[in-house]
Amino acid sequence: MNQKTLFKLEYDKIIALLEKEATSFRGGQLCRRLKPMTDLHKINTYQEQTAAAYTRIVQKGRISFGDAAPVEESMKRLEIGGSLSSTELLRISRLLVNAARVKAYGRHDTQEDACDCLDEYFNLLEPLTPLSNEIDRCIIGEGAEIYGEVHNSVIGADVRIEKGVVVRDSIIMRHSTIGEGTQVNKAIIAENVHVGRHVVMGVGEEAPNVLKPNIYGFGLVTVGEKAVIPDGVTIGKNVCISGETSLEDYPDGTLPSGGAIVEKDGE
Repeated sequence: MNQKTLFKLEYDKIIALLEKEATSFRGGQLCRRLKPMTDLHKINTYQEQTAAAYTRIVQKGRISFGDAAPVEESMKRLEIGGSLSSTELLRISRLLVNAARVKAYGRHDTQEDACDCLDEYFNLLEPLTPLSNEIDRCIIGEGAEIYGEVHNSVIGADVRIEKGVVVRDSIIMRHSTIGEGTQVNKAIIAENVHVGRHVVMGVGEEAPNVLKPNIYGFGLVTVGEKAVIPDGVTIGKNVCISGETSLEDYPDGTLPSGGAIVEKDGE
């Protein structure tokens, strides 16, 4: 169909009206890309899908995709080893929540409900609910670079978490770095801290802190501002660390539960 015919049919106005009915950014894009068809097989297929969609809307009502935003650029960056901002992670989480809602919408309420041509599309959806839950349980500051795993934690702005790191139930404040392969369990890490590679934090049995048991407790590892923790050490529970520490400060490479390292330059 040529442009002159489309102009006479006011096709652009039809598309504009259709676009207003879209409930998501991506839906609007798809509306704008619609072109008249001449392939009879495609026409029949699309008419069948439209009829099936209309039947579902009559039976179940409309479903909204309004908070789903494009994530293609974010996924491309991940594929080449890049990191995502907190905004991008939350955008992916919202998309996964939408996928779960749409998949539930696509299920038939009873076994007597007739299958239709849209079932195959609903069945292809994989909401990845555990991943969505993990993103939602974390608060991640702008500019943070996360290459490892973060669970149930707060990550400050411009924090860098290297590959192989696992952070659980912790708070890491801005401008801190967690080295490759490190495990962080129930820790509060202040600003501008550097934690080395293959460190294990927050393990073993609890013991009262030798300095201030009423403050450094609850099974936590507390690391002060600008502290440095060397590679490969193991740190127990109810401990406090401040200043630039070295391997010599960790007998046998360990700071046991209840221990404390307070260097002169610690804050």
